[in-house]
Amino acid sequence: MKRILIILGVILLAACGSEEQEAADNANDFDEEAFEEEYGDELDELFSNEEIELDGNMTNEVEKIISPDSKFDTFVAEKDEYDTFIFDIKERYISDETDSEGITNIDVMRRDQVDSEDETFDYKFGLMLAKDQGDGQSYLLFVGDVVNNTSKRVQFNHNFDVIMRDIKIEENTYGGFSEYVDLVGAFEPEFDAQGWYAFAIDTDEIPEQLEFTFERAWDENGEAMYDASEGEPELDLEIEFELID
Repeated sequence: MKRILIILGVILLAACGSEEQEAADNANDFDEEAFEEEYGDELDELFSNEEIELDGNMTNEVEKIISPDSKFDTFVAEKDEYDTFIFDIKERYISDETDSEGITNIDVMRRDQVDSEDETFDYKFGLMLAKDQGDGQSYLLFVGDVVNNTSKRVQFNHNFDVIMRDIKIEENTYGGFSEYVDLVGAFEPEFDAQGWYAFAIDTDEIPEQLEFTFERAWDENGEAMYDASEGEPELDLEIEFELID
């Protein structure tokens, strides 16, 4: 239906005068089934993702790209049926929370909204500097998985402030541009998901020191993380990363 509405929009905008009114009237009587039957194959070709053939340096699997020891240097990240990003991995980062495999595993749950220390919302990820093959845009790319080990339905927005200390740039997700799949949303108890989150940064320099302050996950059905009328939420989960030599 989305693609049909796009085509209809083009038709309506192209019309003028009485023709515009006639096009609008025709749109009200639009027969979606007949339209699909006549133009479906052409629209599929126009709007669907072109299948990407993976070569030896490319993978679309989270578990194969997440570690610094990965043999792959390109991550094929499908966002939806219309959009795929091809990220070339330029650099990787580690923190004090990074394990021997170069993967960071942290509990991002807001602690005042669970009943015990055993209830956690675990976020396991690799952090990379990547460049989109399509337009050359640089991103801080998180690839990993989240696991809800609480008894609550938990909301995780992946919001953060980041300071790139060595190149003196500060950014945040509230004003910045991001793309993501499966690492943002509401997660039921015992639910886990793999995915990615890409945050655009406007610099050609390579940041070597990153300081993040994350917004924690919270009980979706309980107290809200913050009152939207009061502006941005309070962030309190701090973690620093540095470039792998």
